Amino acid sequence: MEQTGRVNVTEYFRARLAEEARRSERYGRTFAVIFVSCRQTNPREIFTSLRPILRSTDIVEVIRPRRPGPADQDSPGPPGTAAGYEPLRDRIAMILPETDRTGGEATLGRLRDQCVSLRELSLGLAVYPEDSDNPQELLALAARAAGETF
Repeated sequence: MEQTGRVNVTEYFRARLAEEARRSERYGRTFAVIFVSCRQTNPREIFTSLRPILRSTDIVEVIRPRRPGPADQDSPGPPGTAAGYEPLRDRIAMILPETDRTGGEATLGRLRDQCVSLRELSLGLAVYPEDSDNPQELLALAARAAGETF
């Protein structure tokens, strides 16, 4: 728990991911992990775009944008920005219980259609157990499919 008394959402998400993997293994089911990355300034816009396609069983996690740090000072940034600056990107990970590859790809299509106003949208999908039976690897595979390092 954080000092504020709220549950650390990242730990909660990883725990739910592991729990979903155990449940899927036990009952012989699949689930999908979707990773969304877009250049945006207001995460609420993303949730507003996603709300119509999410089911009550889907678990969503906002992953905080990476901000430039001292280690970034040597890498060149885009013209007109400080060295090492990466434009802030909002990243969202989703667990879709009882969803196979076909359902995951259909959800990706709905996401693309619903999120047309979001800039530089990248989406990635990984499916348990087809792509991996390791929950953390699934998250990493979905992130890589969206063009992110995770």
